[in-house]
Amino acid sequence: MMNLFLIPLLFFFYDCCFFLGLVAYLPFYFYRKKITFRALREKFGFITLTASRQQRIWIHVVSVGEAILIAPLVTRLRELYDNPIVISTTTLTGNKIARDKYSSFAQIIFFPFDFSFIVVRALRLIRPQLFIAVETEIWPNLFYRLKCRGIPIVIVNGRISDKAFRRYRLLGPIIEQVLKNCSYVGVQSHIYRERFLALGCPSEKITISGNLKFESIIPDQEKLSVIRKLYVPLLKPEGNLVVVAASTHHPEEEIVLEILRDTLDFGNPYTLVIAPRHTTRVPAIEESVRRFGFSPVRVSTPDTKIFGGGGKSVYILDTLGELLY
Repeated sequence: MMNLFLIPLLFFFYDCCFFLGLVAYLPFYFYRKKITFRALREKFGFITLTASRQQRIWIHVVSVGEAILIAPLVTRLRELYDNPIVISTTTLTGNKIARDKYSSFAQIIFFPFDFSFIVVRALRLIRPQLFIAVETEIWPNLFYRLKCRGIPIVIVNGRISDKAFRRYRLLGPIIEQVLKNCSYVGVQSHIYRERFLALGCPSEKITISGNLKFESIIPDQEKLSVIRKLYVPLLKPEGNLVVVAASTHHPEEEIVLEILRDTLDFGNPYTLVIAPRHTTRVPAIEESVRRFGFSPVRVSTPDTKIFGGGGKSVYILDTLGELLY
């Protein structure tokens, strides 16, 4: 068992490293992200919540995908408990989706930076009775402070990518101590179970529970009807091929645009829909589309007659949450 004196020392070391990393990252963060004042306040732990005598259930997700897939989990929690629910997100787009889907009954905030005094402030304001992290959200300071307060930590839909696995291994005994603090870890597959084990998570706390994504694939029927009316013209004339480049990053759009241009030369046109990972990149993608000789069309354009043109039109999905349909 790790020396009790050594544990605070390890987290002090983590705090120092996190502080240096945060100072280096913030200029890049402000440059790349359209950060709002509310997001900045909440990331530094200045969180405003509706007063409640009850402790809260705190669910944390990163972005759009996780915000959508927790729907069945949130529904079940509401059936079982009457505690207020707080949902935190890392990204602006994830926060927007969470507000659209859950703000009628849950409070939506931005996830605070994992620095000790920020975490302490956030915990004092949120007062969680249970903390649920979705997928790869393992934050040493937060998990340590939760454990010190006797608050159960649950990981659902757990997964650890190759990149994250290498990064976590650099933290060595810190990440091992953090995972030992978890009450339950539900992972998507056997390979993720092995990675959690390799990082020091006790085997008795890990369950292969499958992927929440398959629990959340039943779409909203009203929205499905609207989207079908919008997109059906893409399939006309009957048999028209539609290719969707989904969750793209730069320069992936340029690769598919080059392929489209080449197929047109051979007389094999198809309709291309680009769905970027981050909708803030839409203007840059429009410029790329024009540079390749095509006409960019935003799907949010009200006039549905824009569809069905094929050929020189490239459609850009500039709205969120529609790939599910």
